Amino acid sequence: MLIRKLWAYFWGYVVILVEGRWLERFLNLALTRNILFWDVAYKGKNRLLMKVTVNGFIPLRHVARKTGSRMRIQSKHGLPFLWMKVKKRKMLAAGLIFFVVAIYFFSSFVWFVELVPKEELKYLTEERIMEEICALGLRPGVPRWNVDLRTMEKELAVRLPELSWVGITLQGTKAQVEVVEKTLPPDDKDEKTPAHVVAAKDGIIDEILVIAGEGRVEEGDAVTAGQVLISGIIYPRQAEDTDQDRQQEQETRLQQPRYVHAEGVVKARVWYQAVGEADIVERGRRRTGARVHRISIKLGNKEIIIRGPKNSPYEYYEVVRQVKNLPQWRNFRLPVEVITSTYHEVEKYRVNRGVKGAEQLAVRRASEKIKKQLPAEAKVLSKRVERLDEGSKRTVKMRVIYEIQEDIGKTMLLQE
Repeated sequence: MLIRKLWAYFWGYVVILVEGRWLERFLNLALTRNILFWDVAYKGKNRLLMKVTVNGFIPLRHVARKTGSRMRIQSKHGLPFLWMKVKKRKMLAAGLIFFVVAIYFFSSFVWFVELVPKEELKYLTEERIMEEICALGLRPGVPRWNVDLRTMEKELAVRLPELSWVGITLQGTKAQVEVVEKTLPPDDKDEKTPAHVVAAKDGIIDEILVIAGEGRVEEGDAVTAGQVLISGIIYPRQAEDTDQDRQQEQETRLQQPRYVHAEGVVKARVWYQAVGEADIVERGRRRTGARVHRISIKLGNKEIIIRGPKNSPYEYYEVVRQVKNLPQWRNFRLPVEVITSTYHEVEKYRVNRGVKGAEQLAVRRASEKIKKQLPAEAKVLSKRVERLDEGSKRTVKMRVIYEIQEDIGKTMLLQE
């Protein structure tokens, strides 16, 4: 049956509506004359809908005369009718053919080169890696058949010894370069450079552990951002000694401090705050989940719909459009755009949260803002909530304050 339908589409067929009193006799005569028809459906009294091939339509007219029936063509399908439409629009057909050929031609080139580091780069920059990739011949506009991926991977690893792995893949017209840096031994230059440990933010000191250097604050001290917590300058202390020579030596050493790279852990209490708002009664529009797509081609100022509706089928909707242009070839750009329009159905809604529900939502929104700022090792000590708009009947505004314990120390190199 499927082969028969494909054959009918290839040669063309029509959908006809037959009206008459002797429809059974009409069908029997059509069968005896070997006229091919299918998908017969009765549409009420003395009416039926059926499909018939183009070659069988003319003999079927004689059958209709003998049975006193009338036939009307409802629609035409198949390649012959499609070709007739194309012949009437020769420029459109030529444009579509040109468009298909252009897409096939331009898809044979690499137009985008994307660098995707597997981890954050520490020793190389993206600009440095891209320079070497371009030097190897992988750049926008290069033919795909001239790209030897395996050779380029090996050559890039040789040129950049900081890389431990290189992978290049082609995805359509985009070349994706993935790299992984080697785990190099840390440069101990900074570790030997004299430095202070200073406060990264304001707070009150809870704990201090000095590993190297000299502590400048104690537990309970209030500090401000930039204040020295552990000094990298150590002044020799004068020892108690009755010997005058040794005391003189100590005084001399007092004038020559020792410089170290200060290290330590300084935990302090710091405070974060944020404000969240929420409507007591919220009104608006939201998507229902229903959507339809439309694909069209824009040639100059004329837009041709390839698939989908001409207008949105929804009363209330949002439309999202994506426009793709063909890549520029040298200084020539084809005036062709492929436009994908997505119509999302939206509906009006009304949510009455009440004062308590709005307060909870506002607190949750404020807390989410704070949590995005907290370091991974932070410890929450307490949480305080305040309402800022007592008596408001429309919105609720809440302030949330977190008391956090975290390491606020950061290294600051001493100026030479």
